[in-house]
Amino acid sequence: MVIEGRGHTDLKALKTALDIEKGSPLFAQDLTSKKEKVEQLSWVDAVHIERRFPDTVYVRIDEKEPLALWQNKGKLFLVDVKGQVITDRHLKNFKDMVTLIGAHAPEQAPEFMGLLASEVELIPYIGTLRLMSGRRWDLILKNGIVIQLPEKDLPLGLRRLVTLQADQNIFDKDIILIDMRHPSRIVIKNKSGRSENYESGSDKSEN
Repeated sequence: MVIEGRGHTDLKALKTALDIEKGSPLFAQDLTSKKEKVEQLSWVDAVHIERRFPDTVYVRIDEKEPLALWQNKGKLFLVDVKGQVITDRHLKNFKDMVTLIGAHAPEQAPEFMGLLASEVELIPYIGTLRLMSGRRWDLILKNGIVIQLPEKDLPLGLRRLVTLQADQNIFDKDIILIDMRHPSRIVIKNKSGRSENYESGSDKSEN
């Protein structure tokens, strides 16, 4: 038996699913049944199994691609780029990935993280993505700052945030909240409760 493409899939579980004994007749193998069993393994996205004469079963695995961690009901799960849960085990190697919060966050995260990928300046700062009421996202930076993104025109909102950081270096200031939910105003609150309103990304007034 030859196996290719295995990275994270548990080898013991894979061999159990394949159930191929050394020296067993090649045509005695029910490859359809074995394929179905392998596809049920948590890391497997797709699998191809074929007979190769004179005496080899060839197995090629396509594994799921991790996207983020998902915090749900006190547990962490690893989710893939399709928004599907991969596993809740052996997550140590993925501890630096972005964490998702929200019941439906995994399903909506792939599209949102695709938008984030076009604003690469933001990526190093982000620790958590929180889906609010299934409609809009909060960014929670690694330093604890919460950024309330707009429900509509999200690409524009992210671009405004990048511009604000470039112009004001806002992520390094003593603030707790950046409210971007209003289309023409950004409200920034500091730890003392004082707020600043940025109109059209430049002018500001204090409250």
